[in-house]
Amino acid sequence: MESMESFVITSKVVAIGLSNAEISHLIHVQSIATVPISIVQNIFTPFEHDRDVYNYCFDNKILFMAYGVTGDVYVKEGAPTNPVLDEPLITELAEEYQTSQHAILYNWAAQREVIITSRSTRLRHMKENLKYLDVFLNNDHMGAINDLHEED
Repeated sequence: MESMESFVITSKVVAIGLSNAEISHLIHVQSIATVPISIVQNIFTPFEHDRDVYNYCFDNKILFMAYGVTGDVYVKEGAPTNPVLDEPLITELAEEYQTSQHAILYNWAAQREVIITSRSTRLRHMKENLKYLDVFLNNDHMGAINDLHEED
């Protein structure tokens, strides 16, 4: 931790972040750090995210960055199809809002104040992904997506 902090102190990096952190990791690092954690990147899908880590970050003003919002992580791990994009609710909402499933998922995460990233290198996909800015899910729809979460 001291080496990472020295890079911030000498302005070689701007911030310290953690990835795939559990709540115990955050509490431990915060207890020994002289430079605060600025960002945490963890999996964040409608089915899977650590609510304790998310809440800890929110309560402690630590940015939370998602990966896997659209479910591609499941296919990478060997799932035969993408369960997030196969979820009927996500498809129904995309049809109702006349947008893509990705836009629904990115909007859901953004409304939860989660930083989202897209791995796309294709301009067409990047433009499509930005359509989440044109959508605003209502409270009922946000709640329905939140209810897809599997308990930790």
